[in-house]
Order: sequence, then C-alpha cells, then structure tokens
Amino acid sequence: MKNAVHVGTKKDMHFIKVPIREGDAWVGQRIRDLDISRHSIIILIKRKNKVLIPNGSMVLKEWDHVFMYTDKYVVDATDIEV
Repeated sequence: MKNAVHVGTKKDMHFIKVPIREGDAWVGQRIRDLDISRHSIIILIKRKNKVLIPNGSMVLKEWDHVFMYTDKYVVDATDIEV
C-alpha cells in the first residue's frame, strides 16, 4: 500500500498507518466511497493533533493519517494505490 507503515500484527490481521499526501486519490473522498478491500477496516483518523473516530460520511484531507486493520495478504500486496 503506497506510503503505508506497518504498525503491528495480531495473527492474520495487521495494523497499518496510511499517511494521506497532497494529490493522493483519497483526498476529498468520503470513507464510504473508498475502494478498499472488504478485508480492511478504517479504525481511526489522526488529523493534526486530533484523533477522530471515522464514519462513512467523513471526508479525508491532505495530511490525515488513516489507521486501519487489514488482512495479511492485503498488507503484503505490492501494488495497491492510495
């Protein structure tokens, strides 16, 4: 996953952080409209100094950090674009 940072592992699930950068496809997108695996779940968004609990209508912004749990095979993929 582009820019993804592996944060932790529990069995076949992985906790990753995806920084959202200027020009990324996720900028300006609602979470419900993201094309992410059914085997991934966004669990929180860090925006500046705030931690936000996401919902489907939340819009991602540049410099957000998206934290998610995902299956091992999704983390191991080499060509997933954000």
